[in-house]
Amino acid sequence: MLKNIFHIGAIVILLASCSSSPKEYSACDCYELMKSKGKSPEGLKKCTEKSTADEEFMHEITKCAATSMGFDADKINISSLPKAPKQGTYAVETAKSKIKWAGRKLAGGHSGNIFIKSGDFTMDEKGLISGGNIVMDMSSITVTDIEDQKSNSDLVGHLMDDDFFGVANHPEASFNITSSELMSSATGAQTNFTVSGDLILKGISKPTKSSYCT
Repeated sequence: MLKNIFHIGAIVILLASCSSSPKEYSACDCYELMKSKGKSPEGLKKCTEKSTADEEFMHEITKCAATSMGFDADKINISSLPKAPKQGTYAVETAKSKIKWAGRKLAGGHSGNIFIKSGDFTMDEKGLISGGNIVMDMSSITVTDIEDQKSNSDLVGHLMDDDFFGVANHPEASFNITSSELMSSATGAQTNFTVSGDLILKGISKPTKSSYCT
């Protein structure tokens, strides 16, 4: 009896291995693969081939990317996505721009926005951001993950104190762009970059990287 059960189990395992099909990647799976780049070259190749042949799948990947960055994908018109600007220097549209921040600690974290006071960036002949400067209005800092008004106000005040950003003495912060790299895009868009530069807070400059997406 035990021998028969063993044989049946072996047959089931064999059939399962024979009938297994190659992994099917969802649009969001493909977006994650594109972010990790070298994590799965075979999977990335399949995603690229599928997105190239299937326009609707390509659009779904773009929506996954938008959702991961905190945007409402249903409100994004894929067909009207912007193209990379031509060579030259451009002013940042401050009324339409903001910076999302996030802070982490062992017990959790918080997030919010900081508005841009002024800024510009330069596109070179290769279609890359080669320079620029973004000035942030530190007095505009907000907290978006705390609904209780008093708790929200307390944290904003704490962030503005000298323990954090010392806004009274340092009302502005800036990010000086020095170079950029084009980010992988299933749509072939030339408007998503990893930007390198120097972040200046409270007069202290530290090299850092950021993402610029349109």
